[in-house]
Amino acid sequence: TEADPAKEEPTLETLTYSRKKRKGQREVKLDGLRTERVEYRVPEEEQTCTCCGGALHEMSTEVRRELKVIPAEVQVVEHVRYVYGCRQCERTGIETPIVTAAMPRPVQPGSLASPSSVAYIMSQKYVEAMPLYRQEQQWARFGVELSRQTMANWVLHGAQWLSPVYERMKAHLLL
Repeated sequence: TEADPAKEEPTLETLTYSRKKRKGQREVKLDGLRTERVEYRVPEEEQTCTCCGGALHEMSTEVRRELKVIPAEVQVVEHVRYVYGCRQCERTGIETPIVTAAMPRPVQPGSLASPSSVAYIMSQKYVEAMPLYRQEQQWARFGVELSRQTMANWVLHGAQWLSPVYERMKAHLLL
């Protein structure tokens, strides 16, 4: 009852473009990733034709690709510094010169912190938004009991490293 047959029909818009489906993007996505190749072959004693008994030859290969995720791994790095002394001077001399090998300074003296562990904790906290209590649980799954207080101290100490970068950016941006 409300329809007006004298009224003009609206014009329909037609699409003036067509979308192209991108092909071959998988290769671009996987480019640069380390590739592990696992080959599966039929044993030589089974490479006989079931019909005539002749030898089989390799015709082609089928390739299936998968993404393999290797979770974080925790390792202990022992820094061993050797100390040297002269046996001749020990026996005959009044003074014995002692030479100690050079070793990089620790991140925090008396701590287990390494640059990579502090960077990992800071990245998890500020990039991945993972709070320290969840990181504490994650480290426990790695087999390391590391308290969130210790991690908080490491983050504060790591922030001191970044202060020169902050000051440089501040000076550059506020010109």
